[in-house]
Amino acid sequence: MAPTVSSARAQSWEERAWVQLHRKMTVELADTKLSEACALISQFTGLNLIIYPKLLKSDPTITIRVTGMDAGTLLKWVTHLTSQFAESQDQASYITSKPSEA
Repeated sequence: MAPTVSSARAQSWEERAWVQLHRKMTVELADTKLSEACALISQFTGLNLIIYPKLLKSDPTITIRVTGMDAGTLLKWVTHLTSQFAESQDQASYITSKPSEA
């Protein structure tokens, strides 16, 4: 008998990231460093968030409270309120001070 091939295929990184970034989060961050906010989102989603090393020197703070917001939307707000940018590349999201700095 010949081996059978499963019809189910593995999800791509992009598909897994889409699912994880659409998970709902409820958080309150008060004067929280960008690095700590990104660590929280990374822990919740299981996705890789990498902060550009120069940003870690200033590590801007954020204050935000959200209820039932998509993790991806929260990441957009975190980067927007700290005047940073998030870009996906090589199975990670890079947080940078300028677009395409990753």
